[in-house]
Amino acid sequence: MFLSDIIEKLFDDKSKKLKLSKFIEEITPERLKKYIKKFLDYSFPETKKELYRSYLINTANFFISIGLYELINHNNYIKEDYLLYNILGYSYSMIVPTLYYKIEKFREIINRIIPYV
Repeated sequence: MFLSDIIEKLFDDKSKKLKLSKFIEEITPERLKKYIKKFLDYSFPETKKELYRSYLINTANFFISIGLYELINHNNYIKEDYLLYNILGYSYSMIVPTLYYKIEKFREIINRIIPYV
């Protein structure tokens, strides 16, 4: 059995979404869906305006995380690993919106994995 066969078994044939994300979509209350969609618009933008807004938000979070890490590390001499992971995540999240905006195949895969997008 190949990896592609395993991946295909995880997807529902009708909705072409991952079975777990279909379950998450079903149990999520309606009032929260619009907030989740708005949040995901920043991570997976479809217009140039949303792409720029995503850059602004992710860059601000990146610099705030670096500042917090330096403040904690300088004053207390404690390494806070979760802040380093947070910094890495925000630096990575500045690349993903560009891929989603530019590459059609990447957009098709993300639409299958994450609901609401």
